[in-house]
Amino acid sequence: NCFQNGILPLILDEALVSELMNLARHAIPFKVDLQHKVVEAGDRRWSFDIDPLRREMLLQGLDEIGGTLLEDNQIRAWQAADRQRRPWVWDLSEANADSGSGVKSC
Repeated sequence: NCFQNGILPLILDEALVSELMNLARHAIPFKVDLQHKVVEAGDRRWSFDIDPLRREMLLQGLDEIGGTLLEDNQIRAWQAADRQRRPWVWDLSEANADSGSGVKSC
């Protein structure tokens, strides 16, 4: 749910969290650099891992639907190929005439 709300959930080991808390107590700011996948505080740097797709979506400010819409060309290509493979699924004219619902029944 964090990713859907544009929040980066980081899992850090306990020692690192303690170190960051200590730095914060001394008013040393730290930042999370998603572009380079590091947490920085003063002259210290710690790297973290994140799924490349999740990272890119956060960097672009996209949720799952927005990410899917970026694949519009691939979706259309798949639909065109599927129309060739299974034309009966895409031909709704008969179903519309029979039921008016536009949904083909089996």
